[in-house]
Amino acid sequence: MWKILDIQADGDLITGARYFCARGGVETEGWWKFAEPVLTVPFAEVTEEVVIGWVKNDIGAQVEARLDEQAASVTKTVVAPWLPQVFTPSI
Repeated sequence: MWKILDIQADGDLITGARYFCARGGVETEGWWKFAEPVLTVPFAEVTEEVVIGWVKNDIGAQVEARLDEQAASVTKTVVAPWLPQVFTPSI
């Protein structure tokens, strides 16, 4: 699942986007600056899906591959030591 959280623009030219990606129970977010932004769609007609397509075209495969790697190596989540420790019996 991809989402666009924010965009950066120079006038009507979108130059970057802050994205969120979740896959296999692992998620990440980051900023991506478009190397050579081009005004191909009028600003008022840009949708989240359009920007997602631009980001995925540039870095989608790398982001998704890294999330797949992380999902494959996920270990059991435990309660952090500074949080209250609660005993839950297994029945």
